[in-house]
Amino acid sequence: MNTTDVVTRASKTCDPLARLLQDEMNRLLDRLAGSVPTGSAATLSEDDVELAARIADEEARLADLRSSLLDGYRRWSDSIQSLEDLWALRALKTERLDRRPDRQPDRRPGRVAERRAA
Repeated sequence: MNTTDVVTRASKTCDPLARLLQDEMNRLLDRLAGSVPTGSAATLSEDDVELAARIADEEARLADLRSSLLDGYRRWSDSIQSLEDLWALRALKTERLDRRPDRQPDRRPGRVAERRAA
């Protein structure tokens, strides 16, 4: 996998984080493109095999880190949605209990003691 694969994959998602990463990757690639002498990339694997391997490794590492970041963001977003759903469920249950005609007075320990004292 190379840097181009990372950029192409990001453009296929609509995630705000993916768009942010896409913008950041575009800036990085523009910066890199300005610093690489013309024709260097094409001859790198012939001229400096070790450096070409290190660049490929770093590109793969970058792609893995990006994937982990997006996966973590998705899990975090899913967890927020689940928590929001659970609190909405709690609100519905509370509302339903409050509407019951046979609703008993508050039975919390502090309330019972107050009624007994009265």
